[in-house]
Amino acid sequence: MLTYRSAPHILVEALTPDFQGNMDHVAQLATCGLDVFAHNIETVERLTPSVRDYRAKYHQSLAVLKHAKAVGATVTKTSIMLGLGEEDEEIMQTLRGTFRNHL
Repeated sequence: MLTYRSAPHILVEALTPDFQGNMDHVAQLATCGLDVFAHNIETVERLTPSVRDYRAKYHQSLAVLKHAKAVGATVTKTSIMLGLGEEDEEIMQTLRGTFRNHL
């Protein structure tokens, strides 16, 4: 059986939910030894209510990324979809906001 110890060249990335804002759960996963903690912001703030599940909140997603980094996630990653009616400035605002959370 292949294990992390027998194949250290294999990196582990997890695409995570927002855990409904439970930062203890975020911290547990972010510090479990993952190489990449990923959580998708999905879209710009204005479109979040119409594009994402009603339980998903834009600022909660930003908080998840920020907390994962703060507790020690080496690499955090996110993605956004384009072509849903967002404006150029909204895209830039989203990129600036997520970048600040990845520093």
